Amino acid sequence: MLKELRDNVDSVVVDLRQNGGGSLQEAVELTGLFIEDGPIVQVRDTGGGVEIEEDPDANLVYEGPLVVLVDHLSASASEIFAGAIQDYGRGIVVGDPTFGKGTVQTLIDLSRFIPSAQGPLGQLKLTIAKFYRISGGSTQHRGVIPDITLPSLFDADEVGESTQDTALPWDEIRAVRYNSDNELTPLLPELARRHQLRTASDPEYSTLLEDIQAAKEARNKTTVSLLQSERKVEWDKAQNRLFERENQYRAAQGLQPIAKGEEIPEHEEGTDPDPLLDESTHIAADLAILYKRTRRGVALTGR
Repeated sequence: MLKELRDNVDSVVVDLRQNGGGSLQEAVELTGLFIEDGPIVQVRDTGGGVEIEEDPDANLVYEGPLVVLVDHLSASASEIFAGAIQDYGRGIVVGDPTFGKGTVQTLIDLSRFIPSAQGPLGQLKLTIAKFYRISGGSTQHRGVIPDITLPSLFDADEVGESTQDTALPWDEIRAVRYNSDNELTPLLPELARRHQLRTASDPEYSTLLEDIQAAKEARNKTTVSLLQSERKVEWDKAQNRLFERENQYRAAQGLQPIAKGEEIPEHEEGTDPDPLLDESTHIAADLAILYKRTRRGVALTGR
């Protein structure tokens, strides 16, 4: 698909939100589509040996502006990809700090040690290795920190590897040799400035911030009223909020509003507002514009 698009698009957004990862090989191959060649991730085993996974060829499928969208549920292989793209300066990472899953596990079947046992004995999951970015830092515990942070419904104190009592800590090893492209670094302040200006007047983005604040207040609430009158006030407030959101959605879709008390219909798949993805595409568009300007030597600020 990238081969078909590369001559007809100005920028690409890779959405890795809620992507818990996949195989290491898939992460290496995906990263290889966006770089010519070179190391992608380091894997250190329990004995201290380090293996470097590299892009096997110099075939660059897409070399244009790139944005990687992540959140607190982007984990493992997703973090390897996002971290490598960031280390190479190949693209901009936006969103929420990632999950922080930088370890490798294996399952050991206990039944194979006692063949005569009656029934299965279960399995042991053992950590056998740890992932490290080519810049040396682990993705474990800290995850990948975005270049531009977007708001999140996830509570970092409740979600992520760092919330586990026995999680291995962050550490680092020696960086490997790689060629980093620093062309995007000078663009970050202007990208952030445009992002702030745009989202300050975006109603969908403001709605998301309100929803995040309401969710935080609900999580922090430690008491529940037993009075029917107070519970009804809370219920009515929540229902009013739902109808406001629904009619905001319907206005954006060119549909007639619904009255309070009417049943809220299900939305067609893919039509729900996604202000984070929308903003990521705006950042990608800005990146394409600024990238072209720097190539021509034009000042970054201003439209």
